[in-house]
Amino acid sequence: MAAQGTKERILAAAETLFAESGFTGTSLRQLTQLANVNLAAVNYHFGSKDKLIQEVFRRRLDGLYREREAALDALQEKHGELPPLIPILEAFVFPAMAVGEDSADGGSPFVQVLARAFVEYRDELRAFLSDRYGDVNRRFFQLIAANLEALDTEEIVSRIDFMVGALTYAMADFGLYQRPDDISPEAYWRIRAERLVHFVAAGLQGPRDGSGAAPPAA
Repeated sequence: MAAQGTKERILAAAETLFAESGFTGTSLRQLTQLANVNLAAVNYHFGSKDKLIQEVFRRRLDGLYREREAALDALQEKHGELPPLIPILEAFVFPAMAVGEDSADGGSPFVQVLARAFVEYRDELRAFLSDRYGDVNRRFFQLIAANLEALDTEEIVSRIDFMVGALTYAMADFGLYQRPDDISPEAYWRIRAERLVHFVAAGLQGPRDGSGAAPPAA
């Protein structure tokens, strides 16, 4: 139990420091001080800084991707092999937005860590995320593409990139719109998720280059 507690303290400290200072800006000395452990404990549990970074992501994302995959399985059971676009986007967006909502369990700092991953390009991290979660992402992206037959592959990939960027920004809650006092945190995040789904759907299905007729809605 003590060993598990040490590992969790290291992970919690790493998440906090990565959110504040980034991966490169966080030193192992800062980490050991915040977690109240020695360097040997970090090496024992993780072996290297890159492995520690991967574990910070795995701790949060494994559950998220299980939820996404279960939601997609349920959709295909209900609608067949090609569900409509909006439910696919809901299955992708809603579990992710719930991470930002869960501030009591450290969700908000992790979202900042996630945003850091887009800024601080690390080959090892990108490879880890692709290897661990790539199959689920590909399922989503293939179903999204199948709903956008009027667009070519390059255009679809570009729009999916914008979708992922918009989702990360919305999860981080960096925007101008802030939660009104009369709306609960749970309702606020649900509203944000629903708005994002319809915003993304419009962008995915819109006309290319701002001209011509929009592809038909799925």
